[in-house]
Amino acid sequence: MPFFDYSVTHRTPWYLTNETLKLVSMSTSVKTTVEIEKNIAEVWDVIGNQFGHVHLWSSNFLESKPGGAQKFPGLDYSNRITTTERGKTIQELDTFDSANHSLSYHITTGLPEVAKNATAVWSLDEIDQNKTVATFNFSMEVKDFVPAEMITKIQMGLTKSAIEFGKELKAYVETGKSIATKYIILGN
Repeated sequence: MPFFDYSVTHRTPWYLTNETLKLVSMSTSVKTTVEIEKNIAEVWDVIGNQFGHVHLWSSNFLESKPGGAQKFPGLDYSNRITTTERGKTIQELDTFDSANHSLSYHITTGLPEVAKNATAVWSLDEIDQNKTVATFNFSMEVKDFVPAEMITKIQMGLTKSAIEFGKELKAYVETGKSIATKYIILGN
């Protein structure tokens, strides 16, 4: 298995075309797989137990903190409140399974303007006692009547973010140091 892998899929249920504009309703997903030279418990500690502190290693998030009432055993919160370049977002956990090293969530606040919804499923598989494969599936259902040209830009952006996400996680778990490049937002 390569150190890092990803794939992009999209489903286009229908097309509506007029003479001036091709319009599409669809969903898109990106699957990222990264091999990490650490045991599964150490990787789960970062992506599962510290779900609310993703800003420590991912450049997608300027800040993050846990929130919401406890819904799952072993985790005393149910969402994370984050700040990104686009503003505030909230990701609500739908599943959290420490025994199987998997979780899923959806964005409740701060969806991209073009998205109807956005979800993710994260899981870990143990290769051996010092090697783990992390798999991230990010999916977005795009609003109806988004121009087809915009779909390509969305897929490219989602893919770029997913690749960066995997590389940053790998570096953080293996070295204990973030390689994330944080963006500074300057205000007046």
